[in-house]
Amino acid sequence: MPARQNITTQGHVGNHYVILREGGALVTALDDNGRERPKNRLRPGYGYGATSLLEGRPRDATVRAVQGPQANGDILDGADIV
Repeated sequence: MPARQNITTQGHVGNHYVILREGGALVTALDDNGRERPKNRLRPGYGYGATSLLEGRPRDATVRAVQGPQANGDILDGADIV
């Protein structure tokens, strides 16, 4: 997934669990005033989406690919996901 592209989007119903293999991802969510706020940064090995997958609930955050580490020590400009 190229950097700056959404992997999942807040409000959309999820139907899969996502695991970040390499690279990075930024988690953001809209606050009560509709402003996007950072919540977390994901690194390789992190996963998310169990509640959306198992209960069919809409995603409560947007996850966007960003630069992050690869297994070989280089930096990936985006995210490799499963």
